[in-house]
Amino acid sequence: MSEIDPDLTESQADFARRLNVSRKTITVAKQAGRLVMRDGMVLVAASLARYHATAGGRADVAARHAAERGNAIPMLASAATGAVTSPETAGNEQIDADRTRYKAIALHADNQLVKLEMQQAAGQRFPLESVKHEALGVGGTLRAAIERLIDHTAPRLVATLDQAERRRIVAAEVDAIRTQLRAEFPRALRRLRRAKP
Repeated sequence: MSEIDPDLTESQADFARRLNVSRKTITVAKQAGRLVMRDGMVLVAASLARYHATAGGRADVAARHAAERGNAIPMLASAATGAVTSPETAGNEQIDADRTRYKAIALHADNQLVKLEMQQAAGQRFPLESVKHEALGVGGTLRAAIERLIDHTAPRLVATLDQAERRRIVAAEVDAIRTQLRAEFPRALRRLRRAKP
């Protein structure tokens, strides 16, 4: 079999046809982190390696399903040991299945971590400590504004007997707080962007 170009990409439907499996199987594999994607397309060589390396279940069952579909499943060499998996050498299926499942989970976690790092580098995500710091700052601004509202409006409210005038005074102070907070959020975002590593 000829070498596959490492930059070759295919749609999920084409990749499913390549493996002679359903599109749903490929969708589930993608969600489990068993495929390598680039711009919404399947990166064929890397995805084939990862798909076969994270294949779980029993080899004898897979062979039976392949026979029912009319084609044999090629035996795959394990990346770690070079051992060939076949129905005769399946051995302890439960341990292999668990190991494969946890390997797929670890690969998925690694993929998510890489995505997070890329989003953080692009300024779409920020470190949790920085976000907490800015949230505390915005909370402090809100608290100070509410204390100011009480200090500034209480004497005027006592001096005014007209209910409509009291409502107008409180509404004006609340609008001032709203304006102040609207201005504070973009400032906090700018500080987060400047502080990113």
